[in-house]
Amino acid sequence: MRTDTTRPGVRHRLTGTVSPVGSSGPAPVGWRPRAAVAAVLLALVLPFVRDHDSFPLSIYPMYAGARSDVETLPAVFGTNEHGEVERLSTRTIARSDDPLITTSLLRQAIRSGRADALCDEIAGRAPSGTVSVEIVEEQFDLVASAAGDDEVLDRTVHARCPVAE
Repeated sequence: MRTDTTRPGVRHRLTGTVSPVGSSGPAPVGWRPRAAVAAVLLALVLPFVRDHDSFPLSIYPMYAGARSDVETLPAVFGTNEHGEVERLSTRTIARSDDPLITTSLLRQAIRSGRADALCDEIAGRAPSGTVSVEIVEEQFDLVASAAGDDEVLDRTVHARCPVAE
């Protein structure tokens, strides 16, 4: 015998809602799925409202904006006694294996006018046989470089120094 005479139907075991017997419509959604959707939407909007970049959502422009096809990259070259030019390693330049740290160090030195001092430091770590060091900025077409054309569009020498023997 049925105890609930006011609302005949089937009680959903997770949501607790009652669907009429013979009903073909969907069961009403409970509060838990609604709360989960609201939490996800809040997590998506919150970094923009607070103007704060944080894991796992980032509003950092590096990932959010279009970039130019042409990029200027700093580099350090060493010249040996035979006049051969070779790009120096990140370890020699910045005592690091991380190219982002090396690039940051070079850009800061160039912007702050310390390229000559950094050049002297790098010359002290240059591989044997190196007679001079240059800190430069080179401009590349990134799309062409990705296709295999590594031609330098422009080159600016910021510092040149001899290597002490």
